Amino acid sequence: MLETAKAPDDLTQDDSWMKQCVLPNGLAINHHGVLETDHLYKQIFEQKIYLQHGLALQSDAIVFDAGANIGLFTLFALQVCPTASVHAVEPAPKTFQLLKANTVSWQRQVKLYNCGLGSEDTEAVFTYFPKVTCGSGFHNSEADMQQRKDMLRSFVLSSPERCKTFEGDAGRKRLQGYLDEALRGETAMVPLLPLSRIIDESQIERIDFLKIDVEGSECNVLRGIADRHWGLIRQIVVEVHDSGTVLPQVVSLLERRGFVVKSVSETAGDISGLAMAYAARPSVHG
Repeated sequence: MLETAKAPDDLTQDDSWMKQCVLPNGLAINHHGVLETDHLYKQIFEQKIYLQHGLALQSDAIVFDAGANIGLFTLFALQVCPTASVHAVEPAPKTFQLLKANTVSWQRQVKLYNCGLGSEDTEAVFTYFPKVTCGSGFHNSEADMQQRKDMLRSFVLSSPERCKTFEGDAGRKRLQGYLDEALRGETAMVPLLPLSRIIDESQIERIDFLKIDVEGSECNVLRGIADRHWGLIRQIVVEVHDSGTVLPQVVSLLERRGFVVKSVSETAGDISGLAMAYAARPSVHG
């Protein structure tokens, strides 16, 4: 756990949205809250979920972090490959401020974009959940909200310690109250840019590693890559938020673009409905 962590069953966040903590690897960061940061740290730094099935970060890699959140994957990439350069995209204004604060020491190697990624140049309503920022996104239908609630419930109950907190009728009511409160969101209009526009305007010559974690907007991000730019990309990892419907679309799209794709259900945290797609050019695997 993080040094500032409270009891395992403490699922609350206080009114101060920017806090500080020291990660188990000694890295000091700004974050929203312990529960979420602890989960992300375990996934990214300990389980290395983005570097599996042959994907790797090579020397002088150009990395694109789509859905950077507070920047843990960006920092991980720089730890693995200190000579890398990272382009990090985060649409949520408050989360972007944390991302900016966490990467200030790396500003010569990190370029930040406070926008979302989509299939065209436009703007859209973004819903930000202060208590569960990883669930924030552009998809806000009743079905989307139910999916978020189901995923959050499965994450909360994945811990034996937290499960005990929600036993019995009183516990179930408390859990329902927590889910309702956690998914009380704030909305804002946010610009959406195609990835290809950023590639052109930032004069990106290649992308060695493209990480996409955009809470349901995976296909739109991929559709924002123009034909002329697909050849610049060597490796892609996508966290897919609908393993039943969206995952086959993502896999098919990547295979049509010449990638070898491996897809697996995400087991980290036992969160239902998630899957990972790992894609690489055949030359990457030799």
